[in-house]
Amino acid sequence: MANLDNPHGFTLYRSGQSEPTRRVRPAPANRSPSAAIFIGDAYTLVSGNATAATATPSVINGIVEAIELNPIPAYPQGPTSQDYIVAAEAGAIIGIEDNSAEFNVQCAGIYTDALGGSYTDLSAVTGNVPLRRSGMTVILPDATATRELRVAGRILSFGNNAGETNTDIIVHTTHAV
Repeated sequence: MANLDNPHGFTLYRSGQSEPTRRVRPAPANRSPSAAIFIGDAYTLVSGNATAATATPSVINGIVEAIELNPIPAYPQGPTSQDYIVAAEAGAIIGIEDNSAEFNVQCAGIYTDALGGSYTDLSAVTGNVPLRRSGMTVILPDATATRELRVAGRILSFGNNAGETNTDIIVHTTHAV
């Protein structure tokens, strides 16, 4: 049975501590690149502000775990919960910035167990707005990886087969703040 092509960004798999290090980071409306930021996206910091990571970031600082409640005046009912921050809007993310944390992510290539311990790069696919879900995946095998993400293994579950495309794997960031 082939693996399902279902990009979902990064989700926390486990932490080396009792709780991973989390930080609230602003995401101003004038951020560059001005892409939407989804839960599950990798992000970089530019002058202390979060911006969605691109396919070849210099540093991945963390993974978006949540979007902070947004007290927008246009919503008189009070703060609103969001699944992503629109490209031209300001907001704040709650991110995991912890080198000991491991994340589940889908690889956009063929994973074999021999790739465990290797480095990989981000495939920064735009998120899915109707589904409110990150589209980020990683590239495997990757001979030109920039050492931002390290492969720890694959998720052992039914329907997640090694040797096929779209395998869910475990990675960790190497340069969290």
